[in-house]
Amino acid sequence: MNDNDTRPERLPRTYLYVPGDRPARFGKAIASGADAVIFDLEDGVTQSKKGAAVENVAALLAQPQQVSCWVRLDNHRWADDLPKLVGRGLRGVVVPKAESGAQITVVASALEAAESAAGLQIGSIRITPLVESPAGVAALAELVVAPRVLRLGMGEADLRAALLLRQRADGLELLYVRSQVVLASAVAGIAPPIASTSTDFRDLDALARSTQLLRDLGFSARTAIHPAQLPVVLAALAPSPEELTQARAILAAYDGAQSYASGVSTVDGSLVDLAVVRAARALLASADE
Repeated sequence: MNDNDTRPERLPRTYLYVPGDRPARFGKAIASGADAVIFDLEDGVTQSKKGAAVENVAALLAQPQQVSCWVRLDNHRWADDLPKLVGRGLRGVVVPKAESGAQITVVASALEAAESAAGLQIGSIRITPLVESPAGVAALAELVVAPRVLRLGMGEADLRAALLLRQRADGLELLYVRSQVVLASAVAGIAPPIASTSTDFRDLDALARSTQLLRDLGFSARTAIHPAQLPVVLAALAPSPEELTQARAILAAYDGAQSYASGVSTVDGSLVDLAVVRAARALLASADE
C-alpha cells in the first residue's frame, strides 16, 4: 500500500516466502500476485549468509512497496537485525517459535524504538507469532493478547516433530491444535490465523484439498513457498458460487421476514435466524460483497 492510499488495508490471504539471501527473487516475489511477501531470515538462510540477507532485505524495505512486506526474524540475532530492517516498506515481523507473551512484548518494545528512530508512526508495524512447539500451544492465551499481534501463524512441520505425530493426508493429527489456534484468536478478537505451508509445491490438487479443509476449520490465509501455489490457495479459501448464492438467499429471506415483523424465515427448508444471517454476512464479506 502506498503512502497516499487511505483505503482500509485488507488482510492478506496469501503469503509468499522468499529467502533473504536471494535478492534476485525479490522483484519476482513482489510481482507474483501474493497479497504479502515474507522475507525469510530464519530457516531459509544458511548461517554464513545471514548478515548479507539482512542487508539485502533492509535495502528493499527502506522504501514503500506495492505489497504487504513482512520479515521472518531469526530468534538468535533479531535484536541486532531489527533496527536495520525497520523502514517504510515493512508491514510486520513474523516471530518464529513463539512461546510466551513476554517474548512478543520484548519484540514489540524493540519495534517501538526502531519506529521512533526511523521516524515512522508508532505501532504501524505488526507482529505474527508462529506457533511451532508444544510450549507455543500452551501459551496461546498469552500470544493472542500480546502487543501488536495481528494474527497467529502455524509452523506445523516443527510441531509434528516435537509431538512425534505422523502426518496424515486428512490432517487429523493436528485437528486439536489447529482448532485451539482458531479458538484462541476468536476469543481475543484478532484476525483468523494463517495456515502453515504445504512443502510439496508440485501436488496442487492436494494443496487445494488441504486448504479447503483449513478454511473450513477457521483459517483465512495460508503461506506458500512457490508462486504456483498462490492461485490454488486463493481459490480454495474463497467461497464457492453455490455458497455465495445460498448466502444471498439467506439475507434476502431474512430481510423479507423483517419487513413482515417476523424474526425468522426459511431457505430450502432450513431455518434462517440471526446466527445464520451473521454467518452469511461473514461469508459474503470474505468475497468482498
